Amino acid sequence: MDVKVHQVERGERLWSQNVHSLSPDRINHARKIMKEVLFFSPFNPDYLQIAGRLGIWNDYAECANSSGSKVAESNNENKETDEATCRNEAIDAYTNLFTDSQSVRPYWPYSYSDQALLLSFFLDDNAARKDAYYKSWALAFELGGNEPGVSLSLVQASLNGWDLVSWKHKAKVVGLVQQIASKPGVEILGVLNVIEQYGMTEQFCNVLSLQEGASKFVRQKCRL
Repeated sequence: MDVKVHQVERGERLWSQNVHSLSPDRINHARKIMKEVLFFSPFNPDYLQIAGRLGIWNDYAECANSSGSKVAESNNENKETDEATCRNEAIDAYTNLFTDSQSVRPYWPYSYSDQALLLSFFLDDNAARKDAYYKSWALAFELGGNEPGVSLSLVQASLNGWDLVSWKHKAKVVGLVQQIASKPGVEILGVLNVIEQYGMTEQFCNVLSLQEGASKFVRQKCRL
C-alpha cells in the first residue's frame, strides 16, 4: 500500500511546483489508488489527508477547464467569476477530509501544514478562505514549527500567497526563516531554494545578512 501512496505523493510534489502541470488522467489514476487504499484503511489520517488534497487538485483542474471552455461565449470577467465559484465549492467539499484526519490525530502538525500549503494555492480576497489558511498555518507552527518538513511547507505556503497575506503574517514568515537560519544543518538550504524559486532571494537575504552567525549555506546563497 505504501508504495502506491508514495507514487501519488510524488505526483503531488510536481503539481505543487507547477499547477499548470496538472494532468486530469494522472489525477484520476491517483484518486483510484487512494480509493483502493482507503477501502482497506478507511481511518488512516495520512490517507484521508491525501484523498482530500487529490479531491481539491482534481476540482481545481476541472474548474479551470470548464471555465476555459466558456471563453468563446463569455467575457474574461465572467470566466474568472465562474472559476472562482467552482474552486471555492471544491475546497469546501474536500476540507472535510482534512477535518476527519485532524479529528483522528489533532496534534499532528503535518496535517495543518499540508492544509495551509494547499489552501495557499487558492487564496483570493475571500475572507473565510484566508481565515482558514491563517488558522491552519498558525496551528502547524504551534505544533511543529521546529520540524523541517513543517517549516518548509509553511514557508512555501506563505510565498504562494505573498501578495494576498497581511503584513503581520509576512513578519511571522520572516521570523520563521530567521529561526531556521539560526539552526545548524542543511534545513535552511531547502528553504532558500524554495525562496529562490519564487524570485525572493534578495528580499530575504537582506534580512538574513543582518543576522549574526550566518551559516555557510546562507553566505553562499546570499553571497555574503
